[in-house]
Amino acid sequence: MVIKTPDADGFLTQAVATLPSVDVIQGIYREIADTTFYKTSVDVRVDQLGDVDPSVNVEDPNNPGFLLCGCPVGTENINDWPMAVGWNLLTEESPNFLETAFGGVSASADDQQWHLTFVTANVVADAPMGVPVTLGQWVGVETDFDATTGNLHGLLMDKASGMTLADLTINVANFGSYDPKVDGVFNTESFTNAEISLINSKDPSLTQPSLAVIDNIDLGSQQCQVPFS
Repeated sequence: MVIKTPDADGFLTQAVATLPSVDVIQGIYREIADTTFYKTSVDVRVDQLGDVDPSVNVEDPNNPGFLLCGCPVGTENINDWPMAVGWNLLTEESPNFLETAFGGVSASADDQQWHLTFVTANVVADAPMGVPVTLGQWVGVETDFDATTGNLHGLLMDKASGMTLADLTINVANFGSYDPKVDGVFNTESFTNAEISLINSKDPSLTQPSLAVIDNIDLGSQQCQVPFS
């Protein structure tokens, strides 16, 4: 939903807020053309970190290579996030955001850090950026991906002070058999929240969702002329 809330300077702004409910996934997205270079930016404020059930983030003995929640091994710290910023590949065969490729930056409720994240057909990359998720802090998130080289870059800035919090680049080919024709193709720009471990949890005491607000999506970019779904 759209709300009025203070920005990093204390002035009221209209921003998009996630709903206070435990959902498999929620957020906003738009279709983009596949290319060899992807880039997006947004301001993110995390207001609440949701509960996490680590008991479902362990490998399924009946399904090697996957966790009990159904996610690939290697995603243990990035299965619950108040906000993820990046790109997906949605297809008729995989129209669900949780069942498709993703690349970008995510704020983890699991270990409460910011991560560079890349989960595709052949690659599972999870690179902590060394920055804690601080409640109430407006963070400028920029991320870009060069599909030709496999370089995924993330930049985090404190919007109030202008200080750079993290500036990290990884090559996703170091995390799997990267194929640019398979793993380097995206058709959706997305800003999402997910509660995967909570949805799969059998613990009735775990009920708190993550909450986040986003503003200034692709500010100054040509892409901002495309309306959101």
